[in-house]
Amino acid sequence: MVRMTCYPYHNGGLRMRGRKLQKKEVYGMAEVRREKRFYIATALLILIISLCVRGTVFSGKNDERQRRNLCYAAMEEEYLEEARSLLRGAGLADCGVDLRWVSYGDGSREYTVSLHHSRLEHMSEADKETLKRKLSEADFHGDACRFSYVL
Repeated sequence: MVRMTCYPYHNGGLRMRGRKLQKKEVYGMAEVRREKRFYIATALLILIISLCVRGTVFSGKNDERQRRNLCYAAMEEEYLEEARSLLRGAGLADCGVDLRWVSYGDGSREYTVSLHHSRLEHMSEADKETLKRKLSEADFHGDACRFSYVL
């Protein structure tokens, strides 16, 4: 019968008859797997918490953007009502008005106003320019808004 003795090793492991025992030999495979799961779960929780904190910090910027978008939406509705009224006065009562916008990173916006009516195809260029000028007088002049018109 062979008698085995274990001696403490200076870095926390065990030494058995001159050789260092591996971690899996000391703790067993089940404990190693539990440790791995623990570290993975801890890393995932830290990641989730950091993402939540980041979302909370950046939510203030989203509130400002949402407030600005609501303000622009109110101005756009007012502009569309005024443009439709102007078009009714010009004899284009059932004219389709399409307002599209592009928002840039610096907060500026570029609007494209498209008008759809069969009478527009038969209008002279001078009449079209007059209509564009009247529509441009009705547009809202935001801080950094540019308008273009497609007839």
